[in-house]
Amino acid sequence: MAHPFKMQEATAIALHSMVKIAQAHPEPQQVSVLASQIGVSRNHLAKVLQRLHKAGLVKSKRGPKGGITLAKEPQRINLLEIYEAIEGKFSPNACLLNKQDCPFKKCIMGNLVGEIGRMFGEFFASYSLANFKFKNNGR
Repeated sequence: MAHPFKMQEATAIALHSMVKIAQAHPEPQQVSVLASQIGVSRNHLAKVLQRLHKAGLVKSKRGPKGGITLAKEPQRINLLEIYEAIEGKFSPNACLLNKQDCPFKKCIMGNLVGEIGRMFGEFFASYSLANFKFKNNGR
């Protein structure tokens, strides 16, 4: 079944890895362990983490006690920031064909596409990593 909206695989990996990193916060997480937990290749995850690092969402430390940690507290990172680190600036479009002007007098989808985009953006902006269950620090 097709998804009602498209998202790059890298974005899904970013969202899932950030939740895993946040759940272990502040303990550093190994890329190979995260890749195994999420079920993706280590190399693909490493590329995604590089983009998250560039966006200022994670930091990395080399060495035996190193790994990946959040660059900010979980409550200061929302899902929209993670999404935009991979996909670019979110701007909901009311047209499935990405047209400015509809070729019909009235969109065949009504306002459904625009409403879904608006809801998606609001949901992602309102959920921070602190909204997920944490096994450390009693959160």
